[in-house]
Amino acid sequence: LIPGNYVKLIVGDNGTGIDPEIIDRIFEPYFTTTSLAEGTGMGLAIVKKVYNLSEQLPPEEKYGLRSQTCRSAVSIPSNIAEGCSRDSEIDFKRFLEISLGSSFELETQLIIIKEQYLILSEEIELIIDTLNIE
Repeated sequence: LIPGNYVKLIVGDNGTGIDPEIIDRIFEPYFTTTSLAEGTGMGLAIVKKVYNLSEQLPPEEKYGLRSQTCRSAVSIPSNIAEGCSRDSEIDFKRFLEISLGSSFELETQLIIIKEQYLILSEEIELIIDTLNIE
């Protein structure tokens, strides 16, 4: 392994699906069913926050930053989910790497929005902090 910053993700599936009591809460910011030591489960909350934030961008960003930030945000939990469906650890790791790349992409786009439009600084910082939780 090359020295550097790495993220360790542990994903499990017991095959029982999502409890109906939980399903209504999955988009709440920072909602998780796991303890902090087991992971954060914040992928869907990040997506919702980014979509809400993107709606506040000017109309001319519809096909620019608005579209790109939403795609990056959706890519994070989507690639983790897809990786979970793979039979090999190599495939799973590849999808986790793609997900991590999407989180770096999203962080960069949020910084650009913050600097370019000088809006929503506090909200953007909360999303960036969530992306950087170890």
